[in-house]
Amino acid sequence: MRDGRRVRFGYTPEELAALCEQSGLAVESTDMITGLVCQGIDHVFGTVRRWINRDVAWAVSFPLRVVQGLDKPLTRLTGWPAFSVAIVAKKPSLSVVSQRA
Repeated sequence: MRDGRRVRFGYTPEELAALCEQSGLAVESTDMITGLVCQGIDHVFGTVRRWINRDVAWAVSFPLRVVQGLDKPLTRLTGWPAFSVAIVAKKPSLSVVSQRA
């Protein structure tokens, strides 16, 4: 059942970066993903799937994906909260680790 009870606010990008660094990972980049447009498309998909079925939901939501390129600009413009945080972090190479020691 999707009623929102299982959803909670998670880590901020800064908190995730700190956790990565504490674990010995070097953070290369962070970004917020799944903004206003993508959440809207997902909402259309979920609503149609609940009322009809998955195949119809896919057919209805697929044409909307053409506007996904507007997700970041519209999310920034409106201040809409992003749904997910993406982070890229790498384990340092052995040569970098040995230089630290």
